[in-house]
Amino acid sequence: MDELNYNTYNKSSDKRFSLKNSREVTLYTSGAISNFARFILVIGIITCTIILFIIIIMLPPRDFPAKSIFYIDEGKSLIEVANDLKDNNFIRSSILISILIKISGNADHVQAGDYIFEKPLPLFTIASRITEGRYGDIFVRVTLPEGSTLKQMSDILANNIKEFNSDYFLEKATQYNGYLFPNTYFFFPRVEEDVIIEKMQNEFSKQLREIIPERIADITPEDLRKYIIMASILEREANSKEDIYVISGILWKRIEKGMPLQVDASFNYLFNKSSDQVTQSDMEYDSPYNTYKYKGLPPGPLGNPGALSIDASFHPAASPYIYYLHDADGVAHFAKALSEHVRNKKEFLK
Repeated sequence: MDELNYNTYNKSSDKRFSLKNSREVTLYTSGAISNFARFILVIGIITCTIILFIIIIMLPPRDFPAKSIFYIDEGKSLIEVANDLKDNNFIRSSILISILIKISGNADHVQAGDYIFEKPLPLFTIASRITEGRYGDIFVRVTLPEGSTLKQMSDILANNIKEFNSDYFLEKATQYNGYLFPNTYFFFPRVEEDVIIEKMQNEFSKQLREIIPERIADITPEDLRKYIIMASILEREANSKEDIYVISGILWKRIEKGMPLQVDASFNYLFNKSSDQVTQSDMEYDSPYNTYKYKGLPPGPLGNPGALSIDASFHPAASPYIYYLHDADGVAHFAKALSEHVRNKKEFLK
């Protein structure tokens, strides 16, 4: 009986002990899982917060200055450029764009120049553009009319190019007068004066090769200068494509005959006067550019001629005429003799 009670007691105790341990293990396991879940949750929240923060930082600022120009000076470091972008509200974080550019291996490839960001752009797009030199549609369109003087060119450029130095341009361009091709050009807003001059010179050379391909290799600088001076005169003397080649032939013929050119283009250059404004006093003005007073070509171009005038200078049309004039409507009237020219004056210059 005692042994039976003992065995029964032991079995009951073992059962209670087993149930207690089971509850403790279950509670421990549940606690461990709960702690792990909390850890994962916290890590997830932190990660999501970081990702969300980076996304927000990547987005353009609310006051992004769309359609404004951002200029990167030559020689500026990545950190300086990043700070400038941040200071001007193009990006939210200078640190992040610096890291992004460094990671991409482009820390030494930030391109100097003018950039225009047409609309708010994310940080990574701006990083890509400034390291690839994608400036945007930023060019300034400048039209320099045919026959423009250096002063006229300078005034037009000064009205279109930021920080344009007219005095420097005129000083440097004087030696190239006549050889700066008038055209429509596209420049950066802060283009340097030397770059403008070089671009116009290159365009002149290109046009000249197309006009005289058979002579470009052997024409002397002296001969070229004569043709360019004549072309600059034709710019002011001829009003139509039909007349310019005939007038070119007449003027070259006068030079061959030892006659003075007697072109009113000289007075337009000297006094900015049209033919009907020229006075007797103007015609007696002592200047080598006064072609009424001095025979031959003026000492230099009267402006910078375009392709048509240069072509007419090199390819004058043969004609029996030696005189010409323009009526009030700009129509040319030609004459073979002085007496015929006098009659034209009486008839058309009333």
